[in-house]
Amino acid sequence: MHALFTLVLIFTVVYLGSCVIHPYVRCRACNRSKESVSRTFRGAFGPCRSCKGRGHHLRFGARLLGRRN
Repeated sequence: MHALFTLVLIFTVVYLGSCVIHPYVRCRACNRSKESVSRTFRGAFGPCRSCKGRGHHLRFGARLLGRRN
């Protein structure tokens, strides 16, 4: 049990350290293209609704650490 707790603690520290160094992850909806294509009208596009045209999201661990977009 003690070994499992130690492994979880090490994983958590490494993950949060990674979130400090690399706080963003690419947007899954637009794949960093920053655009959303209309499914109804061919050729129409606009900013991605999911990431609001930024192309990335803040990681969960970075939010826990208090980082802002």
